[in-house]
Amino acid sequence: FDVVFLMGIIYHRISPVEMLREIRAAMRPGGVLILESQAIPGEEPVALFPDERYAKVPGTYFVPTAHCLRNWLIRTGFSEVEIFCSHPMSSEEQRKTAWMTFESYEDFLDPGNPTLTVEGYPAPLRVYLRAKSP
Repeated sequence: FDVVFLMGIIYHRISPVEMLREIRAAMRPGGVLILESQAIPGEEPVALFPDERYAKVPGTYFVPTAHCLRNWLIRTGFSEVEIFCSHPMSSEEQRKTAWMTFESYEDFLDPGNPTLTVEGYPAPLRVYLRAKSP
């Protein structure tokens, strides 16, 4: 592939590093990967491994920092890795509407401390990275 968009998937994978290896193997040299993910705040290259749920979502295995995502991309053979956007998630982008009446972002946060999820984990950021297949 010349371009791959990996949006909102990596934190649902049991083996995110293996998935990145497989994606890179499917790309042409010089191909571009755009990766979007939830992330936890922090400068360290670490990932949260929640007990059962993260922000009420089952099937969330790893919630990395942006720097952890960067390292995963480098270690799986990508080059020119760049974190080009990072911002807190908000109820502006995920909210209840007339068409979407079930729980949304504000329901996933601790009502007494919106910097935490209802489980007590750090509230998510949304991060975007760009990388090239060598």
